Amino acid sequence: MLKNLFASKVAKQTLFLFVAQIFGMVVGFVSNMLLAKQMGATNFGIYSLSLAIITFISIFFEFGYFSSASKMLANNHDINLEKKIFGTSIIIACILSAFFIVFALVISFLLEKIFSYEIGRIIRISSFISWSFVIPFFMELILKGSNHIGYLAGFNIFSKILFVVFLSLLFIFERLTPLNALLSFSLSYAVAFAIYAYMLRPNFSGFFEILRAINLENKR
Repeated sequence: MLKNLFASKVAKQTLFLFVAQIFGMVVGFVSNMLLAKQMGATNFGIYSLSLAIITFISIFFEFGYFSSASKMLANNHDINLEKKIFGTSIIIACILSAFFIVFALVISFLLEKIFSYEIGRIIRISSFISWSFVIPFFMELILKGSNHIGYLAGFNIFSKILFVVFLSLLFIFERLTPLNALLSFSLSYAVAFAIYAYMLRPNFSGFFEILRAINLENKR
């Protein structure tokens, strides 16, 4: 019975995604323990607060576009249109990321006054790569909508592995600081996104036509 159950594509994809999520949780838990031990309570606290702030900000930079594109992908059966939706969604993600950078830069000066100079400085410097915190929302919705569950699981696993590799290099070269740890976290998402976005073979033609359709879906 179990053999028949896992013979289906849906079951395999669900299992793969579940394993990826468990893997991500384990890596997150272990990496946080090691970071706390190596950086000390003060620096780890600075890193955790900076990470929490950027993660919180990124929540507001989806604006419903990714979920609308996800619905379009779920209802679509045309491979060419799918690639155009991928292309348009990637352009939208880039535009939203640019706004994220500007917002993070501006708010970093406010955070400097509320918390400390160090927090503001970390947010400000990391803003140029921390746009990648928007990417997990993009990948989650776009890949689920297009039923690329294997890609989603692969993205989650690969980004976590990259993070561990970057942290290991920082530890070896004695450069493990709150800023560098945060940059490593951001860079792992950015690199994984670039690879998996390429694998989707997006088509960037017909941008305005697809954008109008996404906007229409967004208003429903």
